[in-house]
Amino acid sequence: MKTVMLWMFRARSRRALAELPPYILKDIGLSTYDAEREAERPFWR
Repeated sequence: MKTVMLWMFRARSRRALAELPPYILKDIGLSTYDAEREAERPFWR
């Protein structure tokens, strides 16, 4: 059960990251490339 919750958290977080506009990504120190790359990772990794 703990693993499933972790996977759900990762999937939700990566979707949210993918939706952030470039100016917010810049504020947190990420490029759009970094955000896209992270969002494309499978939830189990």
